[in-house]
Formats: sequence, C-alpha cells, structure tokens
Amino acid sequence: MALPLQSSLNKAEISFGARSFVKKFQFLAGWNDLEMARILQVGESEFKQILADKKKFPIFAFQEMLNVLNVDFNSAILDSVDYKFLLDSFEGNVDSLPKYFAKGAFGKKRTVINILDYIEENYGLVYKTSLLREFQLKEHHFSDPEAAINNNFITDLLGSLYERGHDLNEVSKMGEQSYYSNKHGALGKILSQFSTPQEVFACIVEEIIDRFDRNFDYEIHKMNGELCEIRVRSNSDVADILEKKNLGNLPLSVSKVGVMSTFPMYAGFPKASVNLSKSIHLGDSYCSYHINF
Repeated sequence: MALPLQSSLNKAEISFGARSFVKKFQFLAGWNDLEMARILQVGESEFKQILADKKKFPIFAFQEMLNVLNVDFNSAILDSVDYKFLLDSFEGNVDSLPKYFAKGAFGKKRTVINILDYIEENYGLVYKTSLLREFQLKEHHFSDPEAAINNNFITDLLGSLYERGHDLNEVSKMGEQSYYSNKHGALGKILSQFSTPQEVFACIVEEIIDRFDRNFDYEIHKMNGELCEIRVRSNSDVADILEKKNLGNLPLSVSKVGVMSTFPMYAGFPKASVNLSKSIHLGDSYCSYHINF
C-alpha cells in the first residue's frame, strides 16, 4: 500500500518552517497572540516564547492546527500554501479553488472524480482525504463532475500518487475507472448505441472529447477494422495561459492508456489493448496511442 509522503527535513528546518507558517497565518488572518495560542494549545506567554525561538515548537499541536485548516504538513513547512485560498476557506467560501488550479480551467472535474473514486475504493477515505489536503482541497470540491478545473490539478494529483508509490501500471488502472463511473450516465447511453469499436472511437475523438477536455488536441491518425492510432498534443493556447511548454506529465499520459482501453466496452466489446508508443514527456513531439480492438 502506498503511504503519504513524509517531510525529509531535519528538526531545525521543520521548526523554522512551522514557525514561519504560524507567523504568516497570524499576520494575514489578523489574529492576536491569545487566539493563536489557543489553536496551538499553549498559553499566551508560551506562544510568544515559541515565536521568539526561546521554547520548543509544539509540532503535534501544530499538526492538529493544520488539520483544522486543511493544510498539508509538507506544504506548510516548505511554504507552498495558497494563503488567500486558505483564508477564504476558513471564512466560509467553500466552493472556490486555489488560483493555481482555477486559472485556465478548460477541463472538467469528471476525470479527477473518477481517479478519486478509485483511490477511495482501493485505499480508503482517510487516504483520499490526506491526498486532497496536499492541495488544500476537500471531497466537497469534487461533487460536481461538470465543474471546471485546470490541467494543473490532475497533473499534480497523478504526480503525487506516483511519488507516493503508485506505479504506472496502477495509474493506467485509475484511468479505467472512467468507464465504471460513466457507463450508466449520459456518456454511456450515447456510446452504447454504436455497433463497432471504430464508431465509438470516432464519436469520442471527433465529437465528444472537447466537451470534457480542451487541454489537449486529439487526432485519429489512422484507423481500420483492427487498430487505431490516436495522437495527442497540448492545446497551445491553454499551455500559454498556464505558462507551460507542455501540459501534463508522464503519469497523466499513462492514465489515458487506461481511459482509452475501455472505450469499446461502452458498446459491449472487450477492453482494447493500448500502447503508449510516444510521449511528449519522453522527448517526442506528441503522444501516440496504438490501440488494438
């Protein structure tokens, strides 16, 4: 079982990072020393000594504070927290997203929800909660599959899962979850009407996929009765907005292997065999998926 990442910093670095987080949060939130002391479960005078580095920092109480604020430990220590989003959430604005995930939102949350469903089903709700906390998010942020989110989130989510020990074979299985989440919905009803795998692929790539994912340009390069090649490139306009040379990462490219393998299943055919033969994340100019029905 994959485990959450732990900070590799030493005790001094952790104490410094924790102290810096508390100071910044106190300043931005406008809390006085007594309010901060209470959340850290210490007295006011002791809190002042802690900030002045004259007393040991209470790491366990700090972790409990982060749990209340829904902030990941490593993010707090390494100062990668979106403080504006943190304050907005703490003040009751529960539906917004961190700026890093809201800017240039040309994808749907549907695909992310599929992956989170896989995580909860196989690793439990506690693990999923810890994973989302890494991005300052909670389960309720993914209640609407049609809501918009940018490509940074699924890229970072799959990157984090890979770093936590989920290998690329499992990442591909996460992609397969899309079929089980969608087969009884509107997408499943549309695709179940086709009589061949070729018709399913043509409909998805040429008519449907832009409704769910405008981050990438999908092209059927060739297709016959037995195989299909789909080429995928970053949408250059979206890449410019997100200030990326190429969108995604290798785990995201591999997750599409799992997604594409299930396309024939919507029409009652066996799962396809899909091979990622080229990837922009391995130096190629596009991602190439060779699919055998």
